Amino acid sequence: MLHLCLEMGAQETTFGGYLALDDRAERSPLDRTGVCLGTGRACIAAASKAVSPKRVWVPHYICDTALQGLEAEGVAVARYPLNDKLLPSDLPDPSPDAMLLVVDYFGLLGAEAEAVVENWGGRGILDRSQAFFAGPAAGCWTFTSFRKFFGVPDGAQLWGPGKIELPTTRNEAPMLDHLVLAQAGEQGAGLEYHRKNEALMSVDYRGCAWISEVLMERTDRQAARRRRTANFQRLHELLGAHNELQLAWDLADGPYAYPFLPKQELDLARLHERGIHAPRLWPELLERNGLPRWEQHLVEQLKPLPVDQRYTPDGMVQMAERILHMLGA
Repeated sequence: MLHLCLEMGAQETTFGGYLALDDRAERSPLDRTGVCLGTGRACIAAASKAVSPKRVWVPHYICDTALQGLEAEGVAVARYPLNDKLLPSDLPDPSPDAMLLVVDYFGLLGAEAEAVVENWGGRGILDRSQAFFAGPAAGCWTFTSFRKFFGVPDGAQLWGPGKIELPTTRNEAPMLDHLVLAQAGEQGAGLEYHRKNEALMSVDYRGCAWISEVLMERTDRQAARRRRTANFQRLHELLGAHNELQLAWDLADGPYAYPFLPKQELDLARLHERGIHAPRLWPELLERNGLPRWEQHLVEQLKPLPVDQRYTPDGMVQMAERILHMLGA
């Protein structure tokens, strides 16, 4: 009997059955100078574990789940406020027993955020989970997120000031139900599965799911970058005069969302009723003692409006018209 073996080893070839994902199409390779992990929180945990600080300085305005790895390792979390440019304010001087984490909010802080982190060198972490296309900063830790920008079950990428050890395991049981349902136009039906997938996210030092890497490399990422930028610019043209934030809007390059902080109160439920499903970023922060007034205002009123590659600039016009109507403008 003739036995045919796969190139990967001595596994016997089988024939027939349903078709698998075709992994042979031309790809757009990922930047392999970084390590692909499952989540951004795993990236933070890995950087902290490599440096072993006593405390990590983080902004008040950050998701609690991002800090799970620090809490698991018993690392103290100290918090700092933001200024009106969403940059760190009242930071301590760099110290040998501490690390600093800075968030590149919405991908609009660019070189200014880099400069703050680079001052801490190998003890600085630049969170670019909202700035996928910005890439790593020199001399410090940087990480991005796949899931915030593309339809994949998990994935993040971590760069460090030195060589990073590759993970020896990966996510072997990714959940794809919500992605398939969304592709079929049943996003509402997929919401439950989306939440279940979020609950599976881990701080473990393991690689992302194989399917996430395949999907990322089969995605036209530069087309998504251009579409996000065009959508963002169009939305800002229409809503900028009503936006309390004064940021470096021209730095937008494939941004996560358009951060709309309306000059007058705009109820999130009304947005949802009009089919604009902007999230409220981190409402759990309102339960924390000592949250500064500015950060409280951001939690309560900032609306991250979607600008992703599913939409066109014409779609942004429709969204802006609904919002302006609600504002009475």
